[in-house]
Amino acid sequence: MQADIVQTTKYYKADGLMQALSDFFDDDWLPEQLAQLERWRDYILKNDYYVDAKGNPGGLLTFYELNVSLIEAMWELFKHAQPIDFYDSNTITTEQANWRDYPKNLAEQELIDPLLVITFFFKDYSVDDYRKQLREWLEHGLNRISADGWINAGDIVRVYENLQKLYSAAWIIYQRSSDTPHLNNNIAIDPDIPITVEQRSDVSLYRLNNVIPSVYNEILKELVKIIIQKVPLVQCVFYLGVRPDIADCIFLFLLTSDKEDRQAFEIANQVEENCRPVSKVTILVHHASMLFTAIKRQDHFFNHALSCPVVYLSGELLPPPPKPDSSLRSESAVAFNWDRWKKQGDDFLSGASHHMMNRAYNAALFCLHQCAECLLIALVRGVLDYRVNNHNLSRLLSISKMFTADLSALFDLDDASDKELFDVLKNAYVNVRYRDHYEADAQTVAELEERVRRLIEVCQSVYAKNLLSKGL
Repeated sequence: MQADIVQTTKYYKADGLMQALSDFFDDDWLPEQLAQLERWRDYILKNDYYVDAKGNPGGLLTFYELNVSLIEAMWELFKHAQPIDFYDSNTITTEQANWRDYPKNLAEQELIDPLLVITFFFKDYSVDDYRKQLREWLEHGLNRISADGWINAGDIVRVYENLQKLYSAAWIIYQRSSDTPHLNNNIAIDPDIPITVEQRSDVSLYRLNNVIPSVYNEILKELVKIIIQKVPLVQCVFYLGVRPDIADCIFLFLLTSDKEDRQAFEIANQVEENCRPVSKVTILVHHASMLFTAIKRQDHFFNHALSCPVVYLSGELLPPPPKPDSSLRSESAVAFNWDRWKKQGDDFLSGASHHMMNRAYNAALFCLHQCAECLLIALVRGVLDYRVNNHNLSRLLSISKMFTADLSALFDLDDASDKELFDVLKNAYVNVRYRDHYEADAQTVAELEERVRRLIEVCQSVYAKNLLSKGL
């Protein structure tokens, strides 16, 4: 149900947007924020100053700041966003059945694409006009004198109605962008794995062995030296472990200072390459603050990482103890997350088949890449509960080896022809979008369509096995 984070929903992850949405809805739920907006409007029109639910006028300043931050974040979104076309009325029906506080003041097309609301919002008034209007609202809300005669009544009505719809659009974006959207109380979501191909029963599922053997002590010391040299701002390194059947790769989890401004994939690639003479490693990288955010949102993966051995600690970070599994996110929330990405992958596969019939091989290849990406993300999130967003199929396959070897086995990268085929799929995102004279080969695309269908089959079977085993 959710699209490719970087491409079609890039604006859902715009800088500052998610933080602004989180701040706004952490303050209170959508209905309560709408009620608080109405209360603010009423107070500026009567001879009394604003008081919140606790009888405190100071609460208005916080609410004012939240509104300004939300508007400014939406303005950045408005400047860079593109219309979306991957949601439909079926999406709306599912969301209405599952989500709490589903907006009732938006038309269906606005629910499908909340960017329509945001576009109208800033066509009606500029961002500076909204700042000015809300500043006047704040002044009159904290004053016993009514704003009647000081602020145009038409402006008050329009700004109020525009903000109502903006709140609802923001809630839609917030929910769709979240790995754990807020659901109706007591709702039971059936994981419901659609079976479009025969399920395999021979897939593997395992948990990494994170007991450090004595022979690894010197290896880990050398790896830590390399990591510190290449990532001076590293604060903690967890040893996630190795495969229980064959120790062909060491999985490490790095936490860096929030001052580290390089992208996680850039750090991971550099460290992995420099560690190769010592050992093959797969590196996961996050800012240290992300650990505390993830624990707050009851993230299984980060909580599990806290139970793994620490092989380096800078002294600038004190990791919290892991929480009991019973306090973490519900299985239904994780299943909902799988469904969203799996549905999106299925839609891309349908698109690929359509384009193949029309001999639009570039478009078909692009859809196959998106399908593979969505399915791998669905499985990593569904099994590990790890919030991964990545276009790089090699990286996604490497992460999948933390719990199964069956996905990476679909492409034998030691075989020249298989590697060439995989590279066509891996590079499709860039080649199709940015190479002006790129022409996908029809036979290659047909081979990749079959390979991606097998990928879906394996992903479904691994996830089904994960459900039967009640998780790793």
